[in-house]
Amino acid sequence: MTEIEFREIKKIVILEEVRYNSEEDFYIAITGGTPPDQSIVVLWVEGVVFSYGAMPPNVEPFSTRYADEGVVYWTNVSYAKKEKYEEEKKIGLHTIKIIKPTAGAIIDVAKVLAQRLKEFK
Repeated sequence: MTEIEFREIKKIVILEEVRYNSEEDFYIAITGGTPPDQSIVVLWVEGVVFSYGAMPPNVEPFSTRYADEGVVYWTNVSYAKKEKYEEEKKIGLHTIKIIKPTAGAIIDVAKVLAQRLKEFK
């Protein structure tokens, strides 16, 4: 039988942070330039709605850090406060799907983002 090994992410390095003053501003920004028929998916955790751009793990030297050290790089994270979860949001002709993860490093990121929203009011 094939051996399966799960490794946890030990660190996420975010290269750019884009914080929005309102949920509406966030949605307008992520739909800008996107055709209405293209799928848009964001995440919601801990009262924060956000999206991120992950750096491909096959790019050196990032692939080595990912494989050897459990370090993941995100090119950016965009986020805003959103108290209540909803499965989707309609903005103009766009329908944004909102996913609510329940485990993993993404939860830790959301907690940090929620704290940053409190600090930067």
